[in-house]
Amino acid sequence: MARFNLIDEPWIRVVTDLNGETEEVSLRELFQNAHLYVGLAGDMKTQDFALLRLLLAILHTVFSRVDAWGEVYEWIKLDNNFRQLNEVNEDYMEGYAGALYKSWNDLWNIGQFPKVVVDYLEAWYDRFYLFDEEYPFYQVNIKVLSENKLNQKSPTLIDGKNINRRISESGNKKVLFSPKNRYEEYSDLLSEPELARWLIAYQNYSNKSDKAVFGKGYDVGVSKGWAFELGGIYLKGDNLFESLLLNLTLVRQDQEESLYSQKPCWEFDPENLIERYLRGSSDPRAVDNLAELYTVWSRAIYINPSIDMSKKFQFEVVKLPNIQIMDYFIEPMTLWKLNKTGTDRGHTTPYVHKEERSLWRSFGLLSGDNDERTPGIIQWVRNEEIKDALDLKQVCVVAVSMIWGGNPTSQIPVNEVVDTLLLHERLLTDLSENGWEQRIRDVVDLTNQIVHSTYGHFLYDIEDIRNLKNSGFASKELARFYYAIDHPFREWIASIEPDEDREVQLNEWKKRLKRLVKREADRLVAQMGPRDFTGRMCEGGGAESEGHYKNIAISYNTFIYFLKKQLDIKEG
Repeated sequence: MARFNLIDEPWIRVVTDLNGETEEVSLRELFQNAHLYVGLAGDMKTQDFALLRLLLAILHTVFSRVDAWGEVYEWIKLDNNFRQLNEVNEDYMEGYAGALYKSWNDLWNIGQFPKVVVDYLEAWYDRFYLFDEEYPFYQVNIKVLSENKLNQKSPTLIDGKNINRRISESGNKKVLFSPKNRYEEYSDLLSEPELARWLIAYQNYSNKSDKAVFGKGYDVGVSKGWAFELGGIYLKGDNLFESLLLNLTLVRQDQEESLYSQKPCWEFDPENLIERYLRGSSDPRAVDNLAELYTVWSRAIYINPSIDMSKKFQFEVVKLPNIQIMDYFIEPMTLWKLNKTGTDRGHTTPYVHKEERSLWRSFGLLSGDNDERTPGIIQWVRNEEIKDALDLKQVCVVAVSMIWGGNPTSQIPVNEVVDTLLLHERLLTDLSENGWEQRIRDVVDLTNQIVHSTYGHFLYDIEDIRNLKNSGFASKELARFYYAIDHPFREWIASIEPDEDREVQLNEWKKRLKRLVKREADRLVAQMGPRDFTGRMCEGGGAESEGHYKNIAISYNTFIYFLKKQLDIKEG
């Protein structure tokens, strides 16, 4: 018997006020009150990212078919379940794109979601049961596993602690960290709301350690979860409604891509969906719409619909085919990086965030520097039709990635990287000559140059003077200094007022950077002894180059000279 319907049962954690209070709400409540909630408050930020994409899939599906007032677009035919029956003809592309832009602006001006979103969910009510014999949410029924041949006798059996990423435990490793760690016998227990959240996260971030596949495997490889591949980014507004709208890219940069009908996973029977995935294993670009991409599965998951959730939780999984990641620009919620070496040379792939690198240091990737691909959500807010609605508004760019560790063949998730960057939207959207976007890129490049080249050269001189080559001294000090300037840079970029004098505000950071880097250099000089001031003859830079004399006084003076020259601070 079907039970725990996600439309009406509370399971999504949201922040309800600025004091950080949270509660669990249903899908119905979320879309009715999104303008009253601060944001999502799941168990991990990667889980929130996966859930955000699910919510966006619902919105993409609805508002690609009807406008903000619930009226069906003139180019589209729907059945009684809101299912789209036809593709929009390319002859109507311009008119359809214009209608989508208008719908977005109408939604933004209304400030809350209309009733039609819940009406759509009601039409598909039977597809949102967490436990069901026919259409279990984000799962397959028993027929799928019995009718499809596997490469082994049965699917892989997974324990509850392996779906809960706050535990991060595999079958042969002890728990690393978890609120449930003290009570290991409870580590496989999950409530229905917990299971719903972790199920969505697992389809986005699984791993490659399980063994079962359909048939003999897939030429394109197996999926570890699509979101696992991403250097995820999204825009955060003042409330959950704004956050969802800011990331609702109804019109693609290539407008022809906007013509493809939205195909979320719940609009397919489990059997047909798995067939679609397996057919896609021979066409790694088979997914052509965002609702399908945002709800794509990494596993065929079977959960016994009669399961007793008060007992140890287990479920069965079968790996599904991968999606080719290279140059797959339909994905709007990631940073991209052009590969200049290796097997992917000449191709652009997602740039996964690094624990040691703050988001602002990758501003060029965020804004689309030189040969780098601009993320789709940044392209979206740069559209004139969208930019005008956002004028004079600060936005928060959120970065999120899952990090794997251990064996590359298993790629078990071990940690998440989360970062934020608060800035005025015009710092991303002002693309005029010598405009704000270009100037911020220049400042970030200059800051990196000062740290790595100017200050870094000084640090490597100290390594030479003290004979510390290969000690890691310079690398540790560079990491220390990036940490020291991280908060000041965030403060500065958040304080920028686009309408005020540009040069004055840019100069303000240069002055602050100069003070900070000089303070660090002075700290190191204060630690030097007589030998460091006496100096030594150091090796040259190459096999045939002559050595030269270095001491801390010469190196410090050289550092100060180039610091002033490169910063070129305008006085006055």
